[in-house]
Amino acid sequence: MANIVLTTNLLYNICEVYLDDILIHGNSEDAFVNNVRRVFERFRSKRITLNPKKVRLGMEEVEFVDHTLTSEGMSFSKAKRDKVLNFPKPTQMKHMKAFLGLANYFRSHIRDFAVKVRPLHQMVTQYERRKKLKWTAELEECFNSVQREIASCPMLYFPVEGVQLQVNTDASDYGVGAYIYQIIDGEERPIAFESKSLSKVQCRWSTVEKEAFAIYYTLMQHKHLLRDTKFTLHTDHLNLTYLNLESSAKVKRWKLAIQEYDFDVKHVAGVRNVVADAFSRLCEAPSPEKKEVEMEYVHTLMSIVVPDEETLSDEHYRLIESCHNRVAGHHGVAKTVAKLQKAGHKWKHMRRHVKGL
Repeated sequence: MANIVLTTNLLYNICEVYLDDILIHGNSEDAFVNNVRRVFERFRSKRITLNPKKVRLGMEEVEFVDHTLTSEGMSFSKAKRDKVLNFPKPTQMKHMKAFLGLANYFRSHIRDFAVKVRPLHQMVTQYERRKKLKWTAELEECFNSVQREIASCPMLYFPVEGVQLQVNTDASDYGVGAYIYQIIDGEERPIAFESKSLSKVQCRWSTVEKEAFAIYYTLMQHKHLLRDTKFTLHTDHLNLTYLNLESSAKVKRWKLAIQEYDFDVKHVAGVRNVVADAFSRLCEAPSPEKKEVEMEYVHTLMSIVVPDEETLSDEHYRLIESCHNRVAGHHGVAKTVAKLQKAGHKWKHMRRHVKGL
């Protein structure tokens, strides 16, 4: 259906497809009728027959892949939410796995979802299908809280053209998250939520490094929304300063990737916005009248010491790259470390650095 029948000139432009379910849309009645005609003509040319009993035309609200879609945005049907709300408290690990799989379907509508369900994931880290779960009052509250979050999760609105997008990013000890929204008539309209659990190595990063990663990760995950438009990023200026001053290879990659985006920075910690503005364009030179104030902050922030275990020098990065590339091959951590040691290279936290890349 996607690669032969509808192809790209119809698919993702005037219709969507999931297996044999086709959703045709239009921003006006005339446009909708014209789009339906184009899709029907394509079906005729490919000798595809539709069942009239399964065709619905001109609907203002439709359920598609368990989402309820309107002209404003998408949410979930009551039946889909009820499956989570009526889910009994798991007694075995297999039941918790089933609940987490069902709850995960709502993650894009819940802020910091990965952090909120982390205690439940920890209950099944050493998975044994029929093993009994040990509940505490805190875990029961977490389970009930996730159900409440799903019951009240908001509609995600489609972006309104001409209204600037707002991006909030944050990080905790164990995850990063983001909230993308627009303000229309004084009301916040959520566009997207993002959350990601951090790996064991990432959990050892400094707080400012996690916050910087949250910015990078959010922009990469939502480039379809943010790449070709100007938006406002709400963050602490320290995060962008860190991207400017830190010399590790991975932070350099984050910095280069972020430079492709056009955004202003709104400081969220209460310090003067002039400092945030100075770093709203990562490589932009400060104006003469701001330079003195900005450099005072830069020198202060440069005094931040990043622990050795969290820093990968350029020299070590080049050594790893020499053993792990398209020519030498992309091997696992153990084999890459062995190749480095065989070549006479050894340094503190080598395995952690290799794994981090």
